[in-house]
Amino acid sequence: NKKLLDGIIFRLRNKIIQLDTILDDFTTDELKLAALNYKLNTKDAIELAEIYDFKFTILTIIKKEELDNITNSNWDNILDNEIIQLSKSANTNWIDTRQYLYNYKISNDLFCDEVHQTLSGNKQIAKYIYDSIDKIIKK
Repeated sequence: NKKLLDGIIFRLRNKIIQLDTILDDFTTDELKLAALNYKLNTKDAIELAEIYDFKFTILTIIKKEELDNITNSNWDNILDNEIIQLSKSANTNWIDTRQYLYNYKISNDLFCDEVHQTLSGNKQIAKYIYDSIDKIIKK
């Protein structure tokens, strides 16, 4: 199946080279279209949460390059703008793990590659997410 093979190739390519390099292959209009798709799907999920009286939470997970203070990509900026708008919706929260003050000496203490965290990184992010959800519940 060609779609399956394309998906495998995309994932392997993503593992081998950084995501930002892949994102450079897309135009700003294509990235905006992808962000619009994210926004529409997320709005649907928010509406379902409202129907069933759930608090909806958007969760963004930090990447190694963000920890290293590398400038955000065009995609990051486009998507962040959508998330900021969505997080203003009623009954919607945003847990942005990029805001947490991690305890580390070098980024390799928290990441074993560009996106996967070490045990220490996972423990720290899990505690931050837990504490954030706890605050949301107590609102």
